[in-house]
Amino acid sequence: REEVADWKVEADLVADAVVVRDLLGNASSQAQVAMDTKSHEQEAIDALSEALGAAEKLPGHYLVEDVHLARGFLDQLGPIPAVRLQLSGALEDGHHAFETTNLFRVKESMVWLQVAINKAERYHLGRPLPEARNVLKNLELLKAALMDLKQAIFMGNMSVDTKSNVVPTETKLNVSMAHAAAAGLHNAMP
Repeated sequence: REEVADWKVEADLVADAVVVRDLLGNASSQAQVAMDTKSHEQEAIDALSEALGAAEKLPGHYLVEDVHLARGFLDQLGPIPAVRLQLSGALEDGHHAFETTNLFRVKESMVWLQVAINKAERYHLGRPLPEARNVLKNLELLKAALMDLKQAIFMGNMSVDTKSNVVPTETKLNVSMAHAAAAGLHNAMP
């Protein structure tokens, strides 16, 4: 009777292992698709976590290879949603940097965006990465334009105080303002 009872328990465990193996296989396939398409990573992570949770409840060593494969996918996909979120935040901050003439603010946005781009490249992120690279390039142009504008403002203040070189200074200021506007500055520059 004990042997028959043990056999029934073993048969139930094997049947449960087959169900969980299918669950792990489906989750691993979904993870592979997410990695290949660079999208829907969070859904794949959730499916892997759920499947691994079911596998942990199952006693025995029926699913060692399947669990190892699923954990590998989970390790690869785990950081991607956080990196994508950081890149999106840096990208939004970069877009807002075009609204200010504050050079420090623009430089800060550039640094944050560069760090986020480096992480996104490390994880081979897809969609927002090309836009982020483009915004960073435009921020570099804006930084140069703002430095030119700051110098023209300084020269303008000196010209107002000394009443000398008014025409060349005014020309330089107008050119600098046009350069800043062409670089994407959305500020009214009072």
